[in-house]
Amino acid sequence: MTMIFEAGSGRHFDGGVNYMISEDRRIYAECAVPDGASEDYGYLTMKQAILDAGATGLVFPYDGQESYLDPDAAADCEVYTDIEEAD
Repeated sequence: MTMIFEAGSGRHFDGGVNYMISEDRRIYAECAVPDGASEDYGYLTMKQAILDAGATGLVFPYDGQESYLDPDAAADCEVYTDIEEAD
């Protein structure tokens, strides 16, 4: 299952967020993005939150390219997750 990484409005946090969502929309994570943050803000933190929740078999957009992300991709930020069980 491929994950998509985008910016926009969120489900949980007010204001701008970065979020990840699976193609089937069953896996979702978001973090609020503070002013001045990079486009990569929270990417690695959300990825880890999804994996810590037990999701497996996922392909993330920057797999193998993590060293090229801005340092705030690993920001210590609050992550909201919503992971639905498969039927």
